[in-house]
Amino acid sequence: MKLLFRPNRLDQSVSAIWVLSLVLAVPQLFIQHALAQHNPALVEGVDAIGITVSDMDRAVDFYSKVLTFEKVSDTEVAGESYEHLEGVFGLRMRVVRMKLGDEFIELTEYLAPKGRPIPVDSRSNDRWFQHIAIIVSDMDKAYAWLRQNKVEHASSGPQRLPDWNKNAAGISAFYFKDPDEHPVEVLQFPPDKGLEKWHRPRSNDKLFLGIDHTAIVVWDTDASIKFYRDLLGMHVAGESENYGTEQEHLNNVFGAHLRITALRGASGPGIELLEYLAPRDGRPFPSDEQASDVVHRQTVLLTRSADAAARQLQSSRVNFVSSGVVANQTGQLGFSEARVLLTLIDANWIPKIADLAIERQLSVKQLEELVTKTNAPAIERDQAEPPKIDPNVRAAQMEMERLLGLRVQIRDHKGKGKIVIEYSTLEDFDRVVEMLSGTRN
Repeated sequence: MKLLFRPNRLDQSVSAIWVLSLVLAVPQLFIQHALAQHNPALVEGVDAIGITVSDMDRAVDFYSKVLTFEKVSDTEVAGESYEHLEGVFGLRMRVVRMKLGDEFIELTEYLAPKGRPIPVDSRSNDRWFQHIAIIVSDMDKAYAWLRQNKVEHASSGPQRLPDWNKNAAGISAFYFKDPDEHPVEVLQFPPDKGLEKWHRPRSNDKLFLGIDHTAIVVWDTDASIKFYRDLLGMHVAGESENYGTEQEHLNNVFGAHLRITALRGASGPGIELLEYLAPRDGRPFPSDEQASDVVHRQTVLLTRSADAAARQLQSSRVNFVSSGVVANQTGQLGFSEARVLLTLIDANWIPKIADLAIERQLSVKQLEELVTKTNAPAIERDQAEPPKIDPNVRAAQMEMERLLGLRVQIRDHKGKGKIVIEYSTLEDFDRVVEMLSGTRN
């Protein structure tokens, strides 16, 4: 697993938008426990869980239609900054950010170079195993829905953890796979477990509520705690030791006996460490794994200063995948923040909100909330007062749509405005250009 650090702190002006990021490999090394006693948290929380996919359209279709995620943004990127960030030469990536509840995933398809598929014989105790745990409001209904959509089972079926296991009693869980064979978990907490948000009354019958955590198989829990807690500053939120027939059938590993440690930051999903006390035959993380391989997952963590984080990580001898802190030459805000700004209904607000994001050091989530609040009056106005369209403008719009065979919008205000022609293919674009230039009848 890799961690992608993005800063909350965005220094200087919006005219030069930069994101400072680094990717590092989680070390299997000793990190002094004393770090936690003297330093504030290096990271504030989890922003998103990144997943490499082989076919973006197929992945988006699955996560949106089956698991009800909503697409937030869809971006294609390339260039040296991203090559140095991900450690992959000659890359071109399509990145889709999706939201479920308050949490996010980032799907990445490497258009170039294509990576390797997940090994077909992967098991839940191999150390490349990582899943997202999605909270459901009703396990029986969720399982029926997943069966209806013909998902591939990774568990034999939903499992309710036994009452003798005090820290996990009553939790219901089921593993399945997405189209690329990535494991996914659906989880339902009993009333006495889980975050308060998962038990709030709801006015709708929403089935999939959000992401509680991402779970990662580790070889040595104590070494991993020194990294996540003592160095990064996350706190241990819970622990349990799980075994028995229910756990075996959940993980689909005979004799499964796990030490489970839940960690959380100040915001976002948690990180859950899964150490298989038995069997101990899980395979190690591939030493030649790259971000373009479909087995790849990365956890995006928020930090106030990427430079300070990098210095502290280097002093702790953490292995970097990036060449160091990478400056994305699109300016001071990262592409995640820029995509959020582009959802503003009134473009005049973009520089104002961007400056505010820099001044207040807003996270992507906080920026999305601000943009939603800024858009609200315009949405309410449009819903409450449908604009009056001049009959002559409407007639001209309909005639243009007839001639072009495309949707046309004419926005007129006292004789001034703009004409918007919507096209969905390059062929449509070329045809419109030819018609407007007079080279096509």
